[in-house]
Amino acid sequence: MEVAFASKKLRQLCEVAASAELALGAERARELRARLSDLEAAHAADDIPVGSPNLTVEENRSTFTLQLVPGTALVFNALGTGSRPPQKLRDVKRVILERIEGSNE
Repeated sequence: MEVAFASKKLRQLCEVAASAELALGAERARELRARLSDLEAAHAADDIPVGSPNLTVEENRSTFTLQLVPGTALVFNALGTGSRPPQKLRDVKRVILERIEGSNE
């Protein structure tokens, strides 16, 4: 899957281990790195084996969530291969990380 970031701050948090550990703590930072690796290795969202992948479909938008630890989740804008928002997990091929819920980031 392709992963992009909604802000430079989120990109740094995800790409610099020290930033993640400072902002999220060691356990959530470790899980963040693991989930990002899972995303990069997956062809589509339904290939991700952990993190309870979930897709919420609205009229003009699909939101994909992936749990890090209980109470903390990655929230993405889910993108498919066409102009319509994806309707199923198997259609989610690209995501934009919008926020990390349950953290201060």
